[in-house]
Amino acid sequence: MEVSIEGENWIGANVLLLGCVTIGKGDLIGTGSVVNKDLPPFTICLGNPCKPISKRILSSKIINPFGNFTTSYNA
Repeated sequence: MEVSIEGENWIGANVLLLGCVTIGKGDLIGTGSVVNKDLPPFTICLGNPCKPISKRILSSKIINPFGNFTTSYNA
């Protein structure tokens, strides 16, 4: 059973990934979630069972304390 993580994800502590699931690119998975189904890209997901609760809004500019930079997201 293979778990596929497409990248640029944030996965919280104590997340359980059950077999044969795909974590979409750019997903945020809340702490303690149980992932038992594929998750769509660029969503915020949490719960038991893990469900998408919101789409992420992508921005071409990110402002942080270290300066501004442009992202290279290919949604």
